[in-house]
Amino acid sequence: MLGAIARGLARLAIRNLTLEDAQTRHARRPPLPEQFDFEEMRRDHEAGRISRECRNWLEMMIVTEPGTPVYTAMLSGLEDARRPEFEAFRRFVVEIWTPEEAEHGECALRLAKAIGFDFDPAMVRDEADWARGYFEACPPCHRVLGTAAYTVIQEELTYLSHRAYAECSGSPELTRMGHAIAAEERYHACFYASRLRDALEVAALDGMTEEEASGVVAEVVARFQMPTNFHSRAFRQHVNQEMRDQAKAHFLAHKATIKRQLGPLFMAAGGLPLVRAVVRAKSPIGRYADEDAEAYARSSPAGE
Repeated sequence: MLGAIARGLARLAIRNLTLEDAQTRHARRPPLPEQFDFEEMRRDHEAGRISRECRNWLEMMIVTEPGTPVYTAMLSGLEDARRPEFEAFRRFVVEIWTPEEAEHGECALRLAKAIGFDFDPAMVRDEADWARGYFEACPPCHRVLGTAAYTVIQEELTYLSHRAYAECSGSPELTRMGHAIAAEERYHACFYASRLRDALEVAALDGMTEEEASGVVAEVVARFQMPTNFHSRAFRQHVNQEMRDQAKAHFLAHKATIKRQLGPLFMAAGGLPLVRAVVRAKSPIGRYADEDAEAYARSSPAGE
């Protein structure tokens, strides 16, 4: 009974985002690359206003964001993505998420040019190479249930990545861009949490027990890696140990923030049993205490 009440409260705090909600928002949204002055960012870079810490974040972002074509191929080609029950998931990926993320990639490439970062986007558009690394790292991600869970986490951590360079940048225009993209990444995380709810309901109809379905999500949490890791050529060439250590330290330092956002999303999607399974998994940002599960039921995402 308490679990059902907690789930109901979480769903009141985090409304289910429908495809129609996303379509309405997308239709009102101006194109991102045209909103920012990349020439001003270039001048700020030449004036030394972009710190080494910020530059590390930027290069990681530039290596990741232009890979949208391979992410779209994976998301739309999942084993069960064509099921009618997942139409909202599939159409969001193709009609909304892909063009929005493509604009993030365009911003990244324009920024790369502005700061003199020599990057060939073809390095992150090898579908076979990226998919091989992704599915080897996360076998449950072959299906919508696993990948929906993955995208909730990935989009939230990507939100934090964009916020990270925005907050340490000495360039007001770069800061503005980082915050704008971050806000969109958070919206994507919330939308995919709603689709995780759908996937859990479909799993139950298919005969999977709540424990089994929660276990799938927990396995995704335990195996989680950011998508940059699966661009093997670009990762080897452009991502050094300093950048990796900086990112790890940042996410560990923001563990409470990550919990505060992800916890209610998982609660709304699958209730207390799902959250308990997630917090008991060995997460890439450190093992959570079991009592976090109950705390999640009383929390809600920080408004942005």
